Amino acid sequence: MTADGPRLIDWTFSIRAPAALDHGFAHISLTEFALDVTDNPQRPLAVNAAAQSEYARLSGKPVAALRQAMETWLPIAIVRYFLLMGRPTSERWRRMMQRAEAALRPQD
Repeated sequence: MTADGPRLIDWTFSIRAPAALDHGFAHISLTEFALDVTDNPQRPLAVNAAAQSEYARLSGKPVAALRQAMETWLPIAIVRYFLLMGRPTSERWRRMMQRAEAALRPQD
């Protein structure tokens, strides 16, 4: 409990990092993994958009700024998911890992 009310903590996967990394985790879950298991691909995409919009409203920051900050952390979020889940489970997952590897390589 805090002075502002209750706060939830995901103790299982808690780490110290900027909120942008948490947005990255949610974004990947809803725009990548959920698409492999849902009967309505639009539903997780709409949930992702709503979550970003609500966070922007509550934080007073534009959605575009939050998305830009999140993009920086997406490769790290993908790698962390890989470490937690093990080997790639779908072609989508393989493509995500390729994007993360490319983003994390030093630029020449």
